[in-house]
Amino acid sequence: MRKILLTLFALALVVAFTAPSYAADFKMTGFYRVRAFSASLNQADNDTDDGSASGIDALIRPRFNTSVDGGKIKAIWEIDWYEARTKDALSGDNEHSHQTAHDANANAIFGRTGGRIGVGTNRWIIDFAVPGSALRMRLGRTDYTSPDKEIFDSAGASRKPGIALYGKLSKNMSLSMFMFRAGASGEGRTIGTADENKDSYYAALGIKASPTVTLTPWVAMHRDGKGTSLTYAALHAKAKVGIFNVSATGVSVGGDKSADMDASGWAMLVRSSASMGKLTLMGNLTMLSGDDNMDDNEEGRFSSLFPNGGDIVSGILISGRGNIMLIDVNERAAGNQSTGKLTRTNGAVIGELGIKYKVSKTFDLGAGIYVYQSAEADMEGDEDYGTEFDVGMQWKIYPNLQLRAGFAYLAAGDYGSNNDKEDSWMAAASLRHIF
Repeated sequence: MRKILLTLFALALVVAFTAPSYAADFKMTGFYRVRAFSASLNQADNDTDDGSASGIDALIRPRFNTSVDGGKIKAIWEIDWYEARTKDALSGDNEHSHQTAHDANANAIFGRTGGRIGVGTNRWIIDFAVPGSALRMRLGRTDYTSPDKEIFDSAGASRKPGIALYGKLSKNMSLSMFMFRAGASGEGRTIGTADENKDSYYAALGIKASPTVTLTPWVAMHRDGKGTSLTYAALHAKAKVGIFNVSATGVSVGGDKSADMDASGWAMLVRSSASMGKLTLMGNLTMLSGDDNMDDNEEGRFSSLFPNGGDIVSGILISGRGNIMLIDVNERAAGNQSTGKLTRTNGAVIGELGIKYKVSKTFDLGAGIYVYQSAEADMEGDEDYGTEFDVGMQWKIYPNLQLRAGFAYLAAGDYGSNNDKEDSWMAAASLRHIF
């Protein structure tokens, strides 16, 4: 009996010392968010009665994180519960007519359906170390982006399932490669012999040229399965000099815009900031190519070249992702620009100045001005797209409870066929509990 007990005791010791290496580190994080807005609903000219739009949405996003074997294997499952209730005042003779949407799939703007799923998986990944190297492999539905997160971008509501290889190649060099697929082409999921898949491919090499300068050349390709096949060649540079942080991206795009139209566009983004104690100053410049011949079967504009991504971050009324208001509304709330998002304009040039001030450890204020210019359709002159003014605040009520609010006003220019544009405005607020 004593031998049996000693054997069992020895076995218990082995299990006790080996079990921790297989144990998973598990934790749940995420956030709750309630967001509301009110905005003008302009109709692009002074001849049409205007209405207004208001909406409120709620989002609960729990994230389950697991880590095994000291972080060699990681996994994330993140789910969304999203609900929107919006109320639109319809313009026209009957200003009291309304359309109200109650839809778990509704977008917060104008009650439009068909947006993010009401309940489902927002993100999932399996991420593990490649044996014998400093690289890691990642599979799953998550963000796959270029360093600027503006030019080549699958982030946000357009996250796609994909696969990536990334990590250190040496002390001063890193690798990032990925591909993701939006789905099969053709009608529905029927694939014919002439169809292609909707997918994107990306490869980048990060080079640390000095302790304060990093250069990242990258190339990419995107196909939509219906005639669009675009190739990208870009260089991203990031530097820190004293109190200044500067990043710049230059990219050229070629290939086929559609089955019967070539694509040839370019973009230049410069993003800078300077921190001086409680004060942060920001200066950004965006330049997009234009098309000087609309009849040559070649798309020269940098114009929505990457569907479901590639949105230039600017004022919230234009891009929905302004850096002053700190609120992402996903859609342009003001309807006074006939061309929609700014990246659809011809030869756009955007200058931005911003300021943020930390009033206290828990309260921040911000303000910004965005000047939008663009070329005429024939590239022979310039037109004023508009000037936007944003103000915003962030209050950390508690370390894990934040209130963000802001107001934006767009003084419309004369871009497009209708030169009698109207101004737009929007007020928005977001309460977020992070856990």
